[in-house]
Amino acid sequence: MNILVIGNGFDLAHGLPTTYRDFIKYVNCFSKYYLPAAYNKKYPEGEGDFEDDIQNLPLQFKNEFKELIKENRWLNFFLELKNGEKWIDFESEISKVIQALDRVRECRDKQRKENPSNGKLEINAWDSIFLRKIGVERTIEVAEIERLKDKLIGDLKRLTRCLEIYLDKYVGEKKIELRIPEIHGKDFQCVLSFNYTDTYEKLYGEKKNSEIEIKYDYIHGKVNSNGSLETCNLVLGIDEYLDEDKKRNDNEYIQFKKFYQRIVKKTGCKYIDWIEDAKKSVLECEEKEKQNKVYIFGHSLDVTDGDIIASLINMPNTQTIIYHHNQEAFEKQVCNLVKILGENELIAKVYGHNASIIFEKQKDPKIMS
Repeated sequence: MNILVIGNGFDLAHGLPTTYRDFIKYVNCFSKYYLPAAYNKKYPEGEGDFEDDIQNLPLQFKNEFKELIKENRWLNFFLELKNGEKWIDFESEISKVIQALDRVRECRDKQRKENPSNGKLEINAWDSIFLRKIGVERTIEVAEIERLKDKLIGDLKRLTRCLEIYLDKYVGEKKIELRIPEIHGKDFQCVLSFNYTDTYEKLYGEKKNSEIEIKYDYIHGKVNSNGSLETCNLVLGIDEYLDEDKKRNDNEYIQFKKFYQRIVKKTGCKYIDWIEDAKKSVLECEEKEKQNKVYIFGHSLDVTDGDIIASLINMPNTQTIIYHHNQEAFEKQVCNLVKILGENELIAKVYGHNASIIFEKQKDPKIMS
């Protein structure tokens, strides 16, 4: 069985503007014409790349997009964040805010017990650094903390739907001429995508042998051309930050967490069935050579996806080929794999004639028919 695992680097290798920063620049350019009060003049870079497409966006989506971004605290936050830098990590920044808000909530609960008559709470200086970015003053009404949580949950859903529209109506309309040599012409039975887009399906998904159907698992959801705020199943959230003692009983901000969103949005975990099928095929086969191959392209192997990556790498009789686009990316992948597998296990897998993990530098994408 050949399994392909793809991350955002896969889309980027095809020349697609799928970074969060690309999305924020698009939102800002849209604001310039349709919601000028939210426009950030510090973000002029790249506006010309979006203007024609925004002007040609169908009216129903213009109206929806405008309502989604209006007074959206998360979007306002990101528009003010790290102007001029090349990278914006939505999930990391959201996590900082939510953890600060969670600590404020704990202070609120303590104050309610010790001094229930006091209707205001003073936020400490450290948490205030993060919360003021979403418009929270140093002193907050105790009753406002719960309302703020509900507002941020609603705004995150609106942000996620904005992203779906951007990926569908802007990114999805782009003509892709590039093909990846390592992927082009290779047969994969299963494709596990951490992306929201269907780039692989569109470019490589047509099999020569029509009797073999490729199985797909969009672990973080998939863009729906006919979607809406209610049907959007894209997972945009944070990783668990509570320790073992707390996370079983403390669900105050569970709506922001990825695992919860995966369950509620029913994105599925089809890869688990693939692993079971791979194990069965190994038991039924007497050949000693590796029967399964996992190809990882465009993924940093970040520890946030570590459980999934490890389960695929550790399948019996499996060889994993991991592609990187430069030396820096390669070194980052090695560091992340140490966190996922452990130092000794990684060493055992990358050395020897029968190494089960192979790192390869990816070739430049080419224009192919």
